[in-house]
Amino acid sequence: MGTRSRLALAGLAVLLAVLVMAVPAQAAGVQKGSTHITVGAAYVTELGAKHVTLAAFAPATQKALWNKSGNMYWWFRVPMKSGGTYAPKSGKGTFMHRGSIRFVEASETGHKIFRAEGIRILALSKTKYQMSVAYKTLAGPYLRVALAESTHAPKITHKGKAYKIDGLQFKLTQAGHDAILSVIGESLDMTKVIFSTDLLPILY
Repeated sequence: MGTRSRLALAGLAVLLAVLVMAVPAQAAGVQKGSTHITVGAAYVTELGAKHVTLAAFAPATQKALWNKSGNMYWWFRVPMKSGGTYAPKSGKGTFMHRGSIRFVEASETGHKIFRAEGIRILALSKTKYQMSVAYKTLAGPYLRVALAESTHAPKITHKGKAYKIDGLQFKLTQAGHDAILSVIGESLDMTKVIFSTDLLPILY
């Protein structure tokens, strides 16, 4: 084999190695699953002081539960739908849901509702997650907003294609706070965890 041929083969080998390293981690499709959301007793009490409650809209479901101190907290189950993706190696993915969670401000004169619909949880990395929702503005059209964000490293386990991403801690973003305020007229706390969240996707 001539010198030129050997150099050409060496160059091809280097190029192939670079291309292999550049290929992103393979993302699998999400077949189904659910997301479990807990709103802790302290936040429930804080919402109550502002005459705000949360309610699930089908097929999402909600339970009122009580902790050992006798204080009420809320637990939601929001079903996932197909169409999302998840790459376990990189931790990146998109989890799409059915149903919604509503923030209801009730007073003696009426009530206002912020409808968090089209819920998507975006895994931007293994430690950063974003909750994106669509909501109806007072002017009429729907807008999408990054409602809340978690930068808490979750525990990730799996049995076959069933994964559990355990321990996300979502706090309202400034954009999420402002969106809720614009609809129900109440300023909610951005410094405390509003949604303690576990993702349970089943991949194809």
